[in-house]
Amino acid sequence: MSVFSYTPDYTYIVTSKFSTLITQYENLKEQRRSKVSESRREFSLEYDHTDETTKDNILAFFDARKGSYGSFDWVCPLNSTTYTVRFKEDFLEIEEVANQIYNVSFTLIEVK
Repeated sequence: MSVFSYTPDYTYIVTSKFSTLITQYENLKEQRRSKVSESRREFSLEYDHTDETTKDNILAFFDARKGSYGSFDWVCPLNSTTYTVRFKEDFLEIEEVANQIYNVSFTLIEVK
């Protein structure tokens, strides 16, 4: 399996998500059903003021996985744990902040 080896600068947010189906009836009562037995983690990563080479390498890695289609391994810098993840969205946010200096941001979601 491929490994994503680019460590974010300093900004990463870890979110734990469950998936619950909620049906609301006319009498305002609710029925809740869990779609999963455990949560999945999401990691929001930002690469601030990165050079063009790093931006191009991240974009090439994203393109090789066809956006959110392919999964890969990633080592979380918070706890050095390897997670199998995929890109959450089919797009990357890339902003050119100066001549050949970029901000790149995206979210990874754990694959179980």
